[in-house]
Amino acid sequence: MSIESAAKCEIRAVIRYLVAKEKSPHEIFNEVRTVYGEGHMNRTSVYKWCREFKNGRKNVHDDLRSGRPSILTDDIVKKVENAVRDDRRLTLDELSAMFPQLSRSLLHETITETLGFHKLCARWVPKQLTEQHMLNRGETINAARYCETLKKLRRAIQNKRRGLLTSGDGQLLKDDSTSVDISVAQMKEQGDNNPV
Repeated sequence: MSIESAAKCEIRAVIRYLVAKEKSPHEIFNEVRTVYGEGHMNRTSVYKWCREFKNGRKNVHDDLRSGRPSILTDDIVKKVENAVRDDRRLTLDELSAMFPQLSRSLLHETITETLGFHKLCARWVPKQLTEQHMLNRGETINAARYCETLKKLRRAIQNKRRGLLTSGDGQLLKDDSTSVDISVAQMKEQGDNNPV
């Protein structure tokens, strides 16, 4: 039985424990793969952490990295989402003017990946329909619904044709392409049930 949802620090704690028991990196990798499955930590990472713990490291958490911290907060994401929902025709230039602290690339990534919108006919629209959208539209068209609609349309056309042929007056073309006005009742009297 393998553990499916494991945190990285949990796996590292197991590696630290097995290093303390003086297991080899190969044995530790096999243990980790057996318990946590294939996709959690690769051989290189297991060997790296074994080396770190053998060299005296005690912390199983990642070290803080240098670099620019993210300026994208949940509050800013909400403000961008509200701006896009208020006016879906906003361009990236207009949004950049509204949010000068965000770069254009970060703004585009926020709209497309974080919020799930894409540009369609100069409007930002959600990529997938939510339950709210389906309630607003009624119901979505699927294959079964589409086929049902086509069948209804075909029946309506057939009924309309039947109505034209079975009731009212019609026009009968003779062999010499002259037309004669005749009613359906007259055709039935003459014994011609199918005027076409």
